[in-house]
Amino acid sequence: MHELSIAEALLDTVTKWQRENGGTLLRLRVKAGRLAGIDPEALLYAWPMALEHAAPEISGCKLEVEMLPLSLRCAACGKIATTERLMLICPSCGEQALRRQGGRELMIQDIEVDHV
Repeated sequence: MHELSIAEALLDTVTKWQRENGGTLLRLRVKAGRLAGIDPEALLYAWPMALEHAAPEISGCKLEVEMLPLSLRCAACGKIATTERLMLICPSCGEQALRRQGGRELMIQDIEVDHV
């Protein structure tokens, strides 16, 4: 399950952030593109395993994963279509000219912290 290595990489990132900024991490929200090869359920399952040896300031951090829709731009008409799956034909002009914009990203949206 490569989601465990993704969870560990996310944990490394937030651990560095926590060391620099302090506080107790409560929640980590991430966004992932549909083509990033991430199973959100598997990532949520792997998160507690990644936290097993985390510092006390991080060990209770909850993970939320939002899957982003695909964004496709038509090379013919310039319109952008968002969808849950790949399409070939532009819904606006009917041309077979759609080009993917993103879809493979994994980004931290925000970190909720308690600064007591």
